[in-house]
Amino acid sequence: MKKIKSVLMAAVLATMGLLLPVAQVSVYADPAPEEHIFNNKAWFVWNCDGGLCRYQITDLESPDEDPVTGDLTYHTKYIRASDVKDVNDNTKVLDLNSVLAQAATTTQNELSSYLFIFDDCIMRSSGEDVNTCKKGIDGISTWDGLRTWWDAHITDYDSQREFAIDPTGASAGKNIISTNGDRNFRATIYDETDYYGISNASSTADLTYYPSYWNTTFFNPAYDISETTLANPMIIQSYLLEPQVVLKNDDVSAPIESLTVASEGIPDPAVTITKQGDNSYKIIFNSNYYDKVVFRVVSGGKSYYVAIARTVVGHDYERNPVLYVPTGDTNEYDIIATYYWADGTEKTFTLEQVNSEPGGKGLEARIYTFKEADQGQVDFRPDRNAPTGVTYISAKAGSTVSKYEGTLGGSNKGTYFTINRGSFVIDITK
Repeated sequence: MKKIKSVLMAAVLATMGLLLPVAQVSVYADPAPEEHIFNNKAWFVWNCDGGLCRYQITDLESPDEDPVTGDLTYHTKYIRASDVKDVNDNTKVLDLNSVLAQAATTTQNELSSYLFIFDDCIMRSSGEDVNTCKKGIDGISTWDGLRTWWDAHITDYDSQREFAIDPTGASAGKNIISTNGDRNFRATIYDETDYYGISNASSTADLTYYPSYWNTTFFNPAYDISETTLANPMIIQSYLLEPQVVLKNDDVSAPIESLTVASEGIPDPAVTITKQGDNSYKIIFNSNYYDKVVFRVVSGGKSYYVAIARTVVGHDYERNPVLYVPTGDTNEYDIIATYYWADGTEKTFTLEQVNSEPGGKGLEARIYTFKEADQGQVDFRPDRNAPTGVTYISAKAGSTVSKYEGTLGGSNKGTYFTINRGSFVIDITK
């Protein structure tokens, strides 16, 4: 069993667009993080017609770290939805489509229809028991009982992520529930009849730039593209200044037969696509101008759609934007942020840099926040009229309407993120 440092970390949703720095195991109410031993087990709990069903996921693997490069190799455990049965009553089988439909209607900070939580056997390296996530709900047998407990104990997003592993799932689609396991393990529950999945097979060793929050530690490789369309593709993020992305079918899906550009207005020289010997496809962007490109994936005579969104902005644990710039870039940048509310309100602020730190392979991470005069004007707590979205443009410092100095990234209005349940999810339609 591998020892992993325990730190609080933000969850991932949904899609691959949640942008946060790399972290590892999170435990419940542990005020003094110490080394813990992960026992290769976790629980998946779901709302089964008002009951609280529990399925134990076993034989999970922690990431293996290359001693030379530091790269992490993950092995996703794929679980057929028909095999997910209540530990106490095997006639209660997961209805994946029903649970996903329930989850789609869950609003910010409310209890979703499913959760991944750590097994209750995580212990300190000294052998002392730890109050882990599962302990708080051991005696609960109904979903309403869990909701009551949730409402009493989960007061904001921070307490939510202390309780659950990726509370609504790191990556979800029409036929999949997936988690990054707080960067400690990966598990994907899929509908074996309809699901088709691909992975981002890019290796850090082959890339010039690799932001820390896009490290393989963060990304779950399962992208459910089974019901995508040209108008509604799956979005996979990459770093704007890194020209290559490698896509491949995942471990339970048939090989990709062809991959072509589907976006209109993209000239042939802008993108080079090469099929490789392992049936993966290497995509090379020959221009940074094209930062949002849709591709058509064909397998088994069916067409699926994937969009590569190339950006330079992520977020830290405090939901502050983080600009990733090449190491040695001496330019100063402002982030121009426009926030959007459900009632149509828009507010624009010029954010200032407050800190910097190493940002991954070949990169520096610059952290931004509101200027003192603008503090408190945007509140991300869902009960305080949180914004529903934000766009970022990274302009060279000193740029004005009449004197534009250039930008590091963000075309048109900039990079747009939908803000959902405390997560920032990139949206290429804005």
